[in-house]
This record gives sequence, C-alpha cells and structure tokens, in this order.
Amino acid sequence: MILNKSFLAIIPARGGSKGVRFKNIRKIIKKKTLLDLTYSFAKKCTFVDKIIISTDHKKIINQCKKKNYNYIVRPKHLSKDYVSAYKVIENVIKKLTPRFDYLIYLEPTSPFRKLNDLKKSCFEIVKKKANSCWSVNKVSKKYHPKKILINLKGNLKLYEKEGENIIARQQLEEIYQRNGIFYIFKTNQLIKEKKIYLKKTIFHVIDYQHFNIDTLDDLKRTRKLAKKFKFHG
Repeated sequence: MILNKSFLAIIPARGGSKGVRFKNIRKIIKKKTLLDLTYSFAKKCTFVDKIIISTDHKKIINQCKKKNYNYIVRPKHLSKDYVSAYKVIENVIKKLTPRFDYLIYLEPTSPFRKLNDLKKSCFEIVKKKANSCWSVNKVSKKYHPKKILINLKGNLKLYEKEGENIIARQQLEEIYQRNGIFYIFKTNQLIKEKKIYLKKTIFHVIDYQHFNIDTLDDLKRTRKLAKKFKFHG
C-alpha cells in the first residue's frame, strides 16, 4: 500500500505473437524469461499488494504453476491481436474481490524497469489525485506532429494545419511517446471510462536506455543490454 491505497499489479502474457512467437517466455539473462523478470520486479515492489498474470496459453500456465506465480486464465476471445489493454484489465478486475484502489500494468516486453521510477509515480498519482500515470520518453521535436507531412493523393500536406504557423522549434511543445515500462490506473475511473486513455493522466519520463520487444532484432538488442542492466530480483 501507499498512503493507505492498495495496488494490484497485472502482467499480461498471452501466448500468441506475430513478431516473436512466445516472446513472454523467451530467456533473456541467466535463464530468466521476460515473464520472470517482470514478476520478480513486481515482487520487489513492497507497496504492491497482489500480482496477477493474465494468460491464455498452456505453456505459460505451466510456467506459472512451476514457479508458483499467481495467474488467471484469459478467455480465448480476449487473446486475439486486436484486443485492447482495457479488456484484458477488465477481465482481471471482474475476477478479483475486493477491488484494489489502483492497478499497475506491467508488460513483459518492456523489461528494463527501475523500482524508484514506479514507486515515485505511485506516490504522485495518489497525492495529485490523478486517474492515471504513464511511463514515457521524450521525442525529438524533429518528429513533432505539427512538422509531419502526409501523402494526400500524391500531394504533400501537413498532418496538422497549425504547423503552417510554426517558424522555429521553440514554438513547439514537448512531445512524448509511451514506452510500456509501466502504466498506473485508478481502478474505479478506469472502469467508469472503459478505456486506458483517462482524463487527468500524468506522466513519468524515463531517461535511460530501454527496448520494447516487437521483433527478433529487438530481442537480440534486449539480451545485449540486459548484461549491463541491474535487474531487481
């Protein structure tokens, strides 16, 4: 708990993946898989009250049983390529009682996490009475939406018309992209809005090297970086 608020950690780990098959149980370092690294990290977070893995596949279920990981079996209709994170989270929440005040969503495919970043963000979301907090990294203003061009029937057009008024980069706002290292949601608000894009979302900037694994090349780079990164657990 943090400031008398309870926290649930959800780890999504389905079996199917078009980019890297069974990537959640691929070994990364010292015989530990992406799932192992994520679960170990969550266990080190003493403020987390419960950890649940959401999975659909027998291979991952067997790994959970072997290593004594808490898990629930995800229905097949929630294990397809175009199922939203909200639907996965909702399925877990409905199966647990009582309801936790906040939930932390930890994707195994972004394994480079630092405990202090998550802990600080959990304090922030409670103190600021925010509805969610996302880990992000800064994006160069070179790629700002107001400078991006799109192809419209063979002709170039600004993605955002406001870009016509931009003369210098100093006029551009800072922009960020989510990195999947962690998401924190106020449970009741998440259920109310039925999506992860909640009103009053704050953010925490990650300033160290990390990878989000979508391809085999990402997996190779992750294994290389893993040799230098200090994992928890």
